[in-house]
Amino acid sequence: MVKKEIFDLLTTLVKCRPVSNDIASVNSAHDVLKAFLDAKGIYNVTEMINERKVLYAATRETKEPDYLFNAHIDVVPPVNEEQFTPRMEGSIMYGRGPGDDLGNAVTLVQFLTNVAKKQVSAGVIFTADEEIGGLTTAEMVTRGYKGKKAIIVVDGGGENIVSAEKGMISLCLTAKGKGGHASTPWAYDNPIEKLFSAYNSLKENWDHPTAENQWKDSLALTKINAGMVHNQIPETASMVINIRYTADENRWKIMEKVRATGLEVQLVEECPPVISDSNDPILQRLQKLTAEVRNKPCSFVKMNGATDARHLKVLNVPIAIMGIINGGAHSANEFADLDSIEAFAEIFERYVMEE
Repeated sequence: MVKKEIFDLLTTLVKCRPVSNDIASVNSAHDVLKAFLDAKGIYNVTEMINERKVLYAATRETKEPDYLFNAHIDVVPPVNEEQFTPRMEGSIMYGRGPGDDLGNAVTLVQFLTNVAKKQVSAGVIFTADEEIGGLTTAEMVTRGYKGKKAIIVVDGGGENIVSAEKGMISLCLTAKGKGGHASTPWAYDNPIEKLFSAYNSLKENWDHPTAENQWKDSLALTKINAGMVHNQIPETASMVINIRYTADENRWKIMEKVRATGLEVQLVEECPPVISDSNDPILQRLQKLTAEVRNKPCSFVKMNGATDARHLKVLNVPIAIMGIINGGAHSANEFADLDSIEAFAEIFERYVMEE
């Protein structure tokens, strides 16, 4: 069962309403966390990054612990405002943030409390903008924060450990044509049709993943911007495509395919894939501990989405992604099983103590 002080901390963080773009509210969540750690006598420091407060807490006064953990305290916007008043059903907390990622953040607080007076080297970055790109994590790396032996990104969660996540490229493709009155389409060059033709060509020549075989590069059309009124062919039209790719070397092949459409291509956002060797002894030990503590099988899996691991890849140490039992991220039914907090805090404690 979760400790009352951790339950209260999580409830307060959810009520802070720390939506990523609301910097003041995310900073309020930081202040709540910092006050809790100060009261426990746990070393911590705040870095200011573009008006955002980023909290680092550790067992020692160093930016380079042996084991670096990461969780984010920002959340996506709610489906409805009631999500910021968490509700309980047994051990399950529903709301915006218990699963992604405030429940994991307080698990790391519990972990730090457990190991604060022990001879271990561990630190935690509580990052402030993961849901909109995670640039605060990237800046923390630039400022010298690193893990010397391993990194655990505590985000998402479930029975297994993620050892690989896909990279992502979002591209805006623009078509230009000749616009005019929709009653005489033969007289004009419709850029919307060019977009559809280009996308269909990409889609038809793409080796798409399936539910049964997900570890392939994916292609999705996510946004279209074209036209002003119902009876006018526009001069320009654009679309955004989101591509998830499985290996660094695939990036140039993807860009080559997209440029072959003949449309103008603009990069919107990207991040690299993160792949760690699940046979590395330091990750094998984590798998073994997780199975022992939870008394359940634990496997290494791959994920389609992206986490702050994308910014920690440059540190060139094994990275694992895992977290407490939760589900419904970003939905109206987001939840976390608070009974799993103690177990995962224990996993992390044993991990940094046992060599």
